[in-house]
Amino acid sequence: MTEPAKAPNGEAVPIVDEILAEFRGDARAAIVALAADVAHLERELSFASLAIGFGFARGWRPSRSRRQ
Repeated sequence: MTEPAKAPNGEAVPIVDEILAEFRGDARAAIVALAADVAHLERELSFASLAIGFGFARGWRPSRSRRQ
């Protein structure tokens, strides 16, 4: 049995193990599925941002990158 996935700070990351288990340990298939999910969510967010008015969102616009 492998050790649980760890974050750079050493904390366990159970979601990684859950995802890999869902794909029976096939990391490549898991990454492909996650990339497809990201692409889908980016499309959904772009459609939603077109539908939401600037005033309703109080000036907020989605960003493709994560804020640190």
